Amino acid sequence: MKIKHMKRLSCEGLEDWANWRFGAILLCFCLFTTSCVRHPRIMSAKEYSRHLYSSPYILHINQSTGSLLYFGVSHTNEPDNPEILQIESQWAQFHPDIAFNEGGDPPIENALIDAIRKFGEPGLLRFLTSRDGIPIASIDPSRAAETSALLREFSPEQVKSFFVLRQVSEYGHINHPTRSLDEQVQVTLANLDAIPGLNVKPSSVKELEALYSSYFPARGNFRDVPSSWFDPTRSDTFLNKISIQDNLYRDEYMVNLLTREVKAGKRVFAAVGFTHVVCQEQVLRYRMEREPFRH
Repeated sequence: MKIKHMKRLSCEGLEDWANWRFGAILLCFCLFTTSCVRHPRIMSAKEYSRHLYSSPYILHINQSTGSLLYFGVSHTNEPDNPEILQIESQWAQFHPDIAFNEGGDPPIENALIDAIRKFGEPGLLRFLTSRDGIPIASIDPSRAAETSALLREFSPEQVKSFFVLRQVSEYGHINHPTRSLDEQVQVTLANLDAIPGLNVKPSSVKELEALYSSYFPARGNFRDVPSSWFDPTRSDTFLNKISIQDNLYRDEYMVNLLTREVKAGKRVFAAVGFTHVVCQEQVLRYRMEREPFRH
């Protein structure tokens, strides 16, 4: 009798242990999946490249307190571009309390058409906010903060070269330059020299030419640097790798800034390149709406 009773207890013990083990596994799985749901992240450049997106890409989030109208554009300086006209229309309907533009702090032009032709949508927003008495600021981090983040992984010479060569690849494509390329490069290098950690070579056009040749032998002149070297979906050079880190840092900065302003109860209007809006959307929705993140 005792032996049978012991066997019955042993089987029950095994069954209890199996149930406990199954429950532990299930709990771990639930915690894992819940963690995935609760912590969306900025979309990477590679993830972005797997799908086809187009502009304008407009994100509108309403909260019980504040709200966000996030206008993703293809950068343009054409006053009759449909996206420019749509920004004006959305601005009039939204009645913002504060605005943010990408691309620093361009001056305010007296005429709307001049603002657009010289500075694109940042110029447009600066004009609209000045006309309507709405505060505006850059949505970008300071160059010093951006530099500090990049210096964690790249050398000062690489980071400085990245900033100036990226400008070379874009020069004349967006704004209407008033200086020659070499003159602008010298101004940019002097500005970068003043940033903590970047008082290194290159500090002149001649030094940039020499450094470019050492980085990219037999790849031509720095004045012809291809824009593809700054594409974060590619890995052709160290410039692409810096671009990946730079985009992620800027996206996270923008998300934090916009979330803070909306949570403070403001109606926020912002215009940036549409890729940023696409990559930030899920994080913004989670932080502002507390919606579950769906893969």
